[in-house]
Amino acid sequence: MIAAFSLIVRKDLRVLARSRGLLLGLVLYPLLLAVLIALVAREAGGRPRIAYVDEAHLPAILKVGTSTVDYGALLRGVAEHVEVVPMSVRDANDALADGSVLAIVRVPAGFVDDLASTIRSPAVDVTVRGGLGGQRAVREIESLAYQLNTGVQKQLLAQALKFLRLVVTGGSIHVGTTRLDMLGLAPAALTVDDLARRATSPADRAALLRVRDFATAARLALAFADPSLKVVAQPVTIAEHHRGTDDLLGTRGIGVVLAVGIVLASVLLGAGALAAEREEQTLTRLLRGRVTLTTVVAAKVAHVAIVGSALGLGVTLLYQLVAVLTGAPAPGIGRIALALPVFAVSAAASGAVGALIATLARDLAGSALVSALVALPFVLVGLAPRLGGSVAIVTGSFPFSPSVDGIAGVLYDPSPAGPLVMAIVHLGLLTLAGAGVARALSRRLV
Repeated sequence: MIAAFSLIVRKDLRVLARSRGLLLGLVLYPLLLAVLIALVAREAGGRPRIAYVDEAHLPAILKVGTSTVDYGALLRGVAEHVEVVPMSVRDANDALADGSVLAIVRVPAGFVDDLASTIRSPAVDVTVRGGLGGQRAVREIESLAYQLNTGVQKQLLAQALKFLRLVVTGGSIHVGTTRLDMLGLAPAALTVDDLARRATSPADRAALLRVRDFATAARLALAFADPSLKVVAQPVTIAEHHRGTDDLLGTRGIGVVLAVGIVLASVLLGAGALAAEREEQTLTRLLRGRVTLTTVVAAKVAHVAIVGSALGLGVTLLYQLVAVLTGAPAPGIGRIALALPVFAVSAAASGAVGALIATLARDLAGSALVSALVALPFVLVGLAPRLGGSVAIVTGSFPFSPSVDGIAGVLYDPSPAGPLVMAIVHLGLLTLAGAGVARALSRRLV
């Protein structure tokens, strides 16, 4: 049985090698996928473009009352994560319409006046395209607004605390263009106390002492203003920690493209390999030569696993070269070697599905068509990450989704052992199930 199994696998590989058109497709296919993966990773990891329309002509340093905010530094910080492109309103709308920018940020003309008034909240107009890129752009814009609010809030808080301290100690302060001279509660208490000592009327003395006591109590109450206002301004703080690095969109995108190539090619190869035996009427002769259906189906699945592994290896190695030119993130050689078992078991599971389809279709062309029709819905649904419930059960019954998770996890996860084991177990069970059903139905081919 082992000898027959080996002969069938070698025969299928030789047939594939002699099929020049198919072989050329399998050589060019990895190259196309490698370029596509690099573009996906580059797009996922690149900075989204945002059109910036500054109708207010904001200066690098914003004046808020007597304080200043370094708006230029805030804008430069945002530019580290998004590409901020200054534009006119018309150009920005055209760029958003054709997709060359993902969002428009328009600062209206009265922004600075509203901000300096401290009684009106200035509004920034934001228009965003839908999709993941637009959501990422919104997050960066929200970050800019948060940092600007925080900077202005700190300055206004400092100004309010300065005013409260002057209420206690006395001094001069400018409110707009008006200068105010304040005596202050502490000097006022001393003055009233002095007047109370010199007062001759007991009633006058008692009244002055009450004023002095009020000034003293007010001064003590205002002593709590500093910490209280600071807590009100920032009641909850966030302790930020970074652990590991992972670009979910980019790594899943790479896993998706690799899985699409391996799964679709393997389903078609698995269906074609078994259906071709029927069209060429060699399956009957094999069975008459005491080769079992189990051996035939297992040999077809092994043949597809070998080709699928070579396909996955070729794509990732070519991607390493393309990534150097595009600047996309690339896995190391060790991770690629670790991914080989996932490539193999993914191709084997897909080949088993193809073999199962070949037992239901009547000819080679029909098997290819049905394979594409069956695989496409699972691929489309599997593009959405982390679906739960019944959808996860359905997508988990086809090799695409577990292949995406396994490939992306092994290539980029900080701890690849977990995704590797899960992929091998999951896809291994799908291989056994698909091959078992294909074996049970393969009598239809004889």
